[in-house]
Amino acid sequence: MLKKQLNTDSMTNMKLNVRIVFILLMMIITIPAHIWAQENMFTIKGTILESGTSAPVKQAVVSVAFSNNTTGTDTNGYFSLNLSSPNEVLVITYPGFHPTETYTHGQSNITVYLVKEEFISNDDVFNSLNENKKLLKSVNAISILKRPVFEKTASSSLGQSLNGRVAGLHVIEHSGMPGHNSWLNIRGLSSIFGRNQPLVYIDGMIHEIYFTNNELIEGHLMNPLDIVDVDDVVNISVHKTNDGSMGSAGSNGAINIYTEQNENTSASIIFKMYGGISFPFASQKMLDGPQFKTYFTDLLTGQGYSEANINQTFPWLNGDNTVNNYFKYNNNTDWQNEMTKPSGYQKYHIFIKGGDEVATYTISTGFLRQGAAYEGWRNARYNLRVNGKINITNKLFVIPNIKLSLSDSYLSNMGPTEERNPVLASLLNPPLMAAHEKSNIGATLYPFDDIGVFPASNPAVLIDFLGTTRNFQLLSSGKILYVFNSKWNVSTLVGTSVNNDRQGIFIPDKGVLSVLAYEQNTPRDMVTEFRSVQNHSTVNYSNKINHHQFDFIGGFRVMKNIYKNNWAKDLNTPSDDVTSLGSGKELTYLRSNGGELTETNWISYFGDFNYAYQDKYYVKASMSFDGASVFNSQNRYNFYPSVSAAWRLSAEDFLVNNPVINDLKMRISASQTGNMFSNSYVMSKNLLEGARYQYYGVPTKTYISNEDLSVEKKSSVSTGFDLTIVKKAINIHVDYHYSMVNNLMISHTLPFYYGDKAYIDNGGKLNINGIEFAADGRFNIGAATLLLDATVTYQKSQINEFNFINADEKFITHEVPGGEYVAMEGNPINSFYGYVTDGIYNTNEEANGLIGPNGLAMGAGDVKFMDFDGDGKITDADKKIIGNPNPDLFGAFSAVLKIYRFEFSTLFNYSVGNDVFNYVRYKTTSMDSYVNQSVDVLERWDTDNLDATLPKASIGDPNGNNVFSDRWIEDGSFLRLKQITLSYTTPNILGLQKETRFYVTGTNLLTFTKYTGYDPETMYQNSPYFMGIDYGKLPLARSIIFGIQISL
Repeated sequence: MLKKQLNTDSMTNMKLNVRIVFILLMMIITIPAHIWAQENMFTIKGTILESGTSAPVKQAVVSVAFSNNTTGTDTNGYFSLNLSSPNEVLVITYPGFHPTETYTHGQSNITVYLVKEEFISNDDVFNSLNENKKLLKSVNAISILKRPVFEKTASSSLGQSLNGRVAGLHVIEHSGMPGHNSWLNIRGLSSIFGRNQPLVYIDGMIHEIYFTNNELIEGHLMNPLDIVDVDDVVNISVHKTNDGSMGSAGSNGAINIYTEQNENTSASIIFKMYGGISFPFASQKMLDGPQFKTYFTDLLTGQGYSEANINQTFPWLNGDNTVNNYFKYNNNTDWQNEMTKPSGYQKYHIFIKGGDEVATYTISTGFLRQGAAYEGWRNARYNLRVNGKINITNKLFVIPNIKLSLSDSYLSNMGPTEERNPVLASLLNPPLMAAHEKSNIGATLYPFDDIGVFPASNPAVLIDFLGTTRNFQLLSSGKILYVFNSKWNVSTLVGTSVNNDRQGIFIPDKGVLSVLAYEQNTPRDMVTEFRSVQNHSTVNYSNKINHHQFDFIGGFRVMKNIYKNNWAKDLNTPSDDVTSLGSGKELTYLRSNGGELTETNWISYFGDFNYAYQDKYYVKASMSFDGASVFNSQNRYNFYPSVSAAWRLSAEDFLVNNPVINDLKMRISASQTGNMFSNSYVMSKNLLEGARYQYYGVPTKTYISNEDLSVEKKSSVSTGFDLTIVKKAINIHVDYHYSMVNNLMISHTLPFYYGDKAYIDNGGKLNINGIEFAADGRFNIGAATLLLDATVTYQKSQINEFNFINADEKFITHEVPGGEYVAMEGNPINSFYGYVTDGIYNTNEEANGLIGPNGLAMGAGDVKFMDFDGDGKITDADKKIIGNPNPDLFGAFSAVLKIYRFEFSTLFNYSVGNDVFNYVRYKTTSMDSYVNQSVDVLERWDTDNLDATLPKASIGDPNGNNVFSDRWIEDGSFLRLKQITLSYTTPNILGLQKETRFYVTGTNLLTFTKYTGYDPETMYQNSPYFMGIDYGKLPLARSIIFGIQISL
């Protein structure tokens, strides 16, 4: 027992001695270390100032990233903070300003400029499907547009709001038709048979906006972007550099639209409304009544009519009011003024946000009604949006988003069919006619007047029988986010997109010239349905080790799109009062219908790896492996890589203290992406189509299949720099890009024994290059602040090589109504292709027997066409490139002046070097039928006017003077005052509201151009092969609105 006790005491003493020794050792180790740390503690001092004004920012919070080491600034914006090392990350925040981060880089004293949130800054955060990151840290070319851009405008669609705002983004507003779509293209045309428009995301969902060009009403294009109200947009990120993670969907860049997701529990209500007026467009100068009588008489005389013949055939032309039809044909109607009228605009929008610790929400709803230049033309749209965030736990979150739009439009045909286009009809219908019938004593009767001896429709009838479109859209998604810790999280988003569109129009008999003799009283209907189901799932990792930042995103995307289109046309209903489909003649050959059904399935596995060192060096590597059902099985799956890098020179020692350069970053990237969006890929499969022969359904083959047809791949290199100078008040961005498509899809003309069938392969090569410049600046002048912004874009796309099966084939042509495009080596894919002219022949001898394009000898008064091959005939071999609808330069510049609570802003957009096919002038100066013409024809060629620029009048145009030629191509360059706004913002009055803004905005008020048509900014459909054609669609409306916005 004693021995056991001694052993126990010995063990206790030993443990005590060990503890004493351990404590002494720790003291020996930690005390010197603590003393060393105190001796090497680094103190940084600095000043926080407001960008532009250099005013001190007091009570700004300055903290060391990922620590509790925090201090604040004094009244002079001064701070002092102890750091554990000379190279730490400081985070500076202050309400109403962009949070900013900066490395200390061993400096003992720094000055940091904070930019207000309303202004552009490299501290802005861009959004994409894969990441949300500050522009400061981006390795690619990305532009951001913020909410102030979209406020105080009369824009009914986002496409209009983007016009000219982003360098490298080409926007063409098709027309002034209510609810119209816009053409969007990033960094040039890269495909003949594939899509050239960017991918669009809305709050994490891919939103298809170009799934159809099938329209029943000529010139109308449904606008899927209507799903988002302009007033719901927080910011738009335009991704101009192609990213490998987007795979076969990423060749044309991307536009990310982000609507507000409330992250805090504060409640807010914003109510906005405006009303205004849209003015009729400027008129073309046409012949009036007396002038047309003289012109009509000259035409008849030229056909061999004697005065007696004229008076006998057309007694009303020179007779008195007692002759038959005198009052029908003796008017002086200015059809353009008669048909156009001012129209109204109105909009109401309410936005509500709030929540608590469990859930936050934003709800908005709006109603827009937009008129047009013709009576009854209008578009009405209702929008509803619900975004939310539900905090299930502090790690699990559910983020629902729902958007809904309902719209109705009432409008007429606006295409090249002059018999049905009221714009063309108001030009071509002679002023001798009237809208309504006239009695024998000249009294105006109610019924519309029918067509008479002149082959032109009554525009009043076309406006009265309006087509209708009804569109329903739904975009909904739910995202589940689980955050394991500060380094790891996973998410999955499931959503659906629905677009139902129904169009109907009735073409009456009375007052409308028939396109075909048997087409009368024609009802037409079309239904379009689009469905998209998507899943985007990701795993995210982020970690910082010392000064090394690692970020990884991996996951997959699944998308299934179904598009269905059905149309039907009936003929010869009992009368113009019976307008419904199915009321026509029962003869089956007078009825027609058709449709289209396509399905696309896409799966993509992707990864993004990002590395950054001290916010100085950045590297990003992305990839995807994806497959799409549109391709043949042997070419279905492809791998797409990209790599990007950036170097912030301003973080280097030789620039870190530069008093002028606040930030300078160089960027470079290389990528390969694909373009899976094309109906032509079906030709890689051996499929049959259904057709009807008499009473039987039979399978048919309309193309020669090509199993080797593969996805067009675009290889791109981009480099540029971002520069911020003068106290963060001026930002400059310059980019150069070069892209190649070495397997461009091209069509071939096969030998006759294959039948009239199409064949497509990857036998072409194309390249694109361009330079983009963007700059913005803030200048403080006393109590005023001046904001300036400008963008300039140069881009060129050209064919490098065609490898045709037939060695004699050199180019690809594409015919459109009235004109022709060509894709030719060394030129763009969509050059105008026609004959070159050199004046007018004054004598038959001068024509020297040249055979014209219609196979007849040319003579005095005919157009002098260039015979390039010298064979004495004008044939297709003499056609040349006669114009280019793509601009050499485009962009915009703006100025905003803020003084006290007033704000005055202007925006100009421009386009330089783009050519336009003036189809309107082609129709109004052709002098080949008994319709009204432009006053220019008064100076046409005759023996007394040998210096004329217009040829002689010739009914039927037997010699082909009006074939497609450079006569109809004009310079479409323009400078437009796109928007001008004056606003006043009230202060908080008695605590009743946060602020109230009153504003007046003018849109499209001035346009400077040499173009003689209605509007140089025009496009018929969203295709390169309708770019630069003026078919007589409504020009962009000039409007003024008055608005108020109340924030509670």
